[in-house]
Amino acid sequence: MTTNHNIKIPEKHYVTFQGRQKNVPIAFLTPFGTDSGAKKRMITADNWAKGWGRNREEIDSKTVDNVLMSGFKVAHSVSRYSTSNVVWRILDPRGFELEISSANMSDLIGVTTIEQGEIQERCIWTRQGASNVLLTESDPVYLQAIKNSERIEKKVSLRDVKIGNTVVLSNGTVGQYLGCFHLVSMSYGDSYRRDSGPAKVEIAKTPKHFFYIKGTGTGFAEGDTCMGISSPKISEVSDASTVLDIKDTEQVINKKFASGEAKLESASDSEYRAIGVIARTKAKTNMEIELTHLTDPKAFVEAKEKVAKDNGVYWSGNCLIAEHDGHWIDSETSKFQDRRAYPGRHDLVDGNRICLQSLKHDLTVIHKDNTVYGVKPTHSRWGSRPSHNTEEALITDCEWHLPLLVYISPVTQNKFEMPLP
Repeated sequence: MTTNHNIKIPEKHYVTFQGRQKNVPIAFLTPFGTDSGAKKRMITADNWAKGWGRNREEIDSKTVDNVLMSGFKVAHSVSRYSTSNVVWRILDPRGFELEISSANMSDLIGVTTIEQGEIQERCIWTRQGASNVLLTESDPVYLQAIKNSERIEKKVSLRDVKIGNTVVLSNGTVGQYLGCFHLVSMSYGDSYRRDSGPAKVEIAKTPKHFFYIKGTGTGFAEGDTCMGISSPKISEVSDASTVLDIKDTEQVINKKFASGEAKLESASDSEYRAIGVIARTKAKTNMEIELTHLTDPKAFVEAKEKVAKDNGVYWSGNCLIAEHDGHWIDSETSKFQDRRAYPGRHDLVDGNRICLQSLKHDLTVIHKDNTVYGVKPTHSRWGSRPSHNTEEALITDCEWHLPLLVYISPVTQNKFEMPLP
């Protein structure tokens, strides 16, 4: 069954044609509009119609009303050469053919009668994402598409939405508005090798609007999430009774980032490395950043649930972490080592003696301006590890801690701590 949460009914269509066949042209159908997105789609349709053939017949494009009509016929199926996908050609009553997916064809067979190729109901072209979907008048999805189209026509300005209000987005998503925030991201000097070179904490110039969206509770993917959207389209405010403070919602979003449950509708490469947010500010942001560590990692157990103690040192997951000669270093276990020589973390530590082969070099170096906080080990683009000194050595005056990056939001003065990546 066609999913119906965002399927809509365009008022008009822009149609271009290719005269590949002698009798019936093949058409490209896209919603007509005057906004930039619609204009780009119509240019794409024009380019498709021109094709690559020098002697191809040119047929003028047209704009048509999108209404229920009788007389739609199933012409034939077409198999894609490159993917073997099968699509179906539908003869529109206005004298041109359009393609629909096999899933759409299956839905039609399930809800209507087709006799000698002709669909025995009135049909209409609808739009789902970038695809045209043919629906019959009796299909429940058609009734939902009418409601969706009505909802999309409604528009509420963000100026009229308060933090804490529950809203309905144009795609049907219901969420609680949390406010506008700048992303706090990590960036590296070498875009090809994200784990090498100096790392900087940066604040995105363009803010995003965040919404708290309740999940179904049936799994991680369906759990509650915080969604960041650059330009949200709001159809209505469904509940204005709740008003929240941005200081509180900022903390909610950062907790979701820490647990991996914050999402971005669209983002650049640097934004996908976001570690949290700060409330939007018009002033030039100067965020206070520091590197610190927990003297008692037990305080971090509830958040990470992976902190334990072995042989007098602390380890997190597959990693032992320490401060030595002014640098933060970590000790990998057998995950990346020869299991015959190093079968487990117990063999890496004997009092203060550890194997230098397992140490990364200068994992973290903090500068005075508190902007550069990390120097990752040198890896190739293909993930190969550098060579290490295989000698064993005694490291004295080495206190093992769990390092944290701490930053303070300039607007709310909230303080956020997170483990070093």
